[in-house]
Amino acid sequence: MIRRRYACAYEEGPRQQGATPALLRWGRPMIAPVTVLACAVTQEPVLALTYDDGPDPQTTPAVLDALAAGGAQATFFVLAEQAQAHPQVLRRIVADGHELALHGWDHRRLTTLPFAEAMGSIRRARRVVEDLVGVRLRLFRPAYGAQTMAMAVATRALGLDVVLWSAWARDWTAEPTDVLLERAAGAAHPGGILLLHDAAAGVGGGMGSLTGSTAVAAPIFDRGALTAGLLEQLSARGYRFETVSGLRSVAPAGRMLWAERRREPG
Repeated sequence: MIRRRYACAYEEGPRQQGATPALLRWGRPMIAPVTVLACAVTQEPVLALTYDDGPDPQTTPAVLDALAAGGAQATFFVLAEQAQAHPQVLRRIVADGHELALHGWDHRRLTTLPFAEAMGSIRRARRVVEDLVGVRLRLFRPAYGAQTMAMAVATRALGLDVVLWSAWARDWTAEPTDVLLERAAGAAHPGGILLLHDAAAGVGGGMGSLTGSTAVAAPIFDRGALTAGLLEQLSARGYRFETVSGLRSVAPAGRMLWAERRREPG
């Protein structure tokens, strides 16, 4: 199913999923290459936890420990330069049974780069991460969710499905753990893809393009405690946890049109 801006209510929690507009339904074959996976279409209490910007030896292990203690699997969208610097943490993600996905080479906004350079960085990043762990990557989340229409089509041609999110903790800001936990737990909804971070590679550039604000300095919260608290609270509400691929296997995909124009750097 294809929505227009369905996934933009990132802190709304459970929400109604109306019928796909006729224009999007009829035009699906043409617009499918520029849609992104945003959620699953279900009222069952199932959710995908996703983590961006790692691996980081200072913060990722605590997240992995919390997931292991809670018996949950998640999807990690990794940066290739981080993976190359910390291959042991990358390999633990895979060894613990989590899904590995690509977040790019570094945290630059791809829409500030020429098309050829942006796509070259995606191909290079994928090759490096796959060579480190011997796992084929099938999912990609661009930094800041930023892609042009041409990049969306080219990324799909590489065999990578673009994944965004439908809920978040806003955990790139310097707020206490309990504040972020309340926000993330409140944002969770059936079929949701929850955006979290196991590292702070993107902090400083922040998500200002999406929120209208600029991210502050390094977060002060405990990433492992945030994950542990989420698992406890959401499990008590009857939620079970899937990887992104697992979520797609249990419910129809909720897809969304998502692209922006190329920007000048700076």
